[in-house]
Amino acid sequence: MIIDWLQAGPDFNSMLLETFTSASMGQWGPHHVVHGIKRRNAAPVANAACPALAAVPWSPAIPDARSSGAYHGVASENNAASACINRAVAWLRQQYAPDASSEVPRVLVWNAFRAAFKYDAVTLACLRAEALFDLATKTFHGASTEQNGDKYIVRGIRQRVASHVEERAAAWLRVNYVSIASS
Repeated sequence: MIIDWLQAGPDFNSMLLETFTSASMGQWGPHHVVHGIKRRNAAPVANAACPALAAVPWSPAIPDARSSGAYHGVASENNAASACINRAVAWLRQQYAPDASSEVPRVLVWNAFRAAFKYDAVTLACLRAEALFDLATKTFHGASTEQNGDKYIVRGIRQRVASHVEERAAAWLRVNYVSIASS
């Protein structure tokens, strides 16, 4: 079977999958592979019962589970950083809109960001102020950070007043409050 693996070449992954799903799975045991997800302590090395498997090189097509964040329930640093950036971009798009003639003080953007994520220590630790302003300039086309005298601003964005859902809810309250009060 080792010779078949070495001769498989580009079809190594399907050969490996076929081996794990076949009757020879008993050599590895259920403590190494559980439902196709590697456990955290399971190393991609052969069992002592089959030392010949140690000679099989680890395929570059299969990412090393120890460094890829493929463990069940364990996120890698890259995943945490990208999730942090995704949350910040979503927040920026929710709070601000592109407008070439407007400008927003950078301290206002930073304080609003800190207030929005005060219970999310990971996102706050992930993005510093300069990184947030850089992200704002990349999120909105035409936005830039500038310094006008003592004033540090983000030019090209405006703060959204309220979402259409909040405006409709406020209108509904005004209508219902007026109708209740007048009756």
